[in-house]
Amino acid sequence: MLYDFTVGDKVKWLSHSKGKWVEKRGEIIEVVPAQRGVMLDKYKGTYNLSSFSKSMPRLHESYVVAVQVPKGKPKLYWPRANQLEPDEN
Repeated sequence: MLYDFTVGDKVKWLSHSKGKWVEKRGEIIEVVPAQRGVMLDKYKGTYNLSSFSKSMPRLHESYVVAVQVPKGKPKLYWPRANQLEPDEN
């Protein structure tokens, strides 16, 4: 199901990496219009970009999500919009 999120909304999604599923929780920091990519330059120095998956512009509206980590800068992700759910916690 696709939700209509706005900047500041808390979200969660499941991510699969290295043979295991992990639930990620974060905050929407940018709404990306359909057919547009994400310009990472504005986030350098503020966020950890190492986990950000760059890809071609998406055909639908999508979201950049910041996830807090125990140490260091929050990590940025660009998950598929159909995987995001509201985080009620």
